[in-house]
Amino acid sequence: MITQIQEIVLRLVKEKTCTEGELSINTPLSCLLNSITYIQFIIACEDEFNIEIDDEHLDMQHFKTLNDVVVCINNIINK
Repeated sequence: MITQIQEIVLRLVKEKTCTEGELSINTPLSCLLNSITYIQFIIACEDEFNIEIDDEHLDMQHFKTLNDVVVCINNIINK
């Protein structure tokens, strides 16, 4: 399941950033997203996985890398 989440998160971030190169799951979000695209990315993740990410996680400092987002989504799905 984690691999599937990783693939979807990578796709979503590429869509929000128009990034065509290779991204790693360990890529820092601060290198990819500004505050507006970050919120759009989080909303896209919520919509894609039919989840709600807690407001405390909406601060960009909470998720340092794409992997942090993947772990959060996996934890919510597996509650």
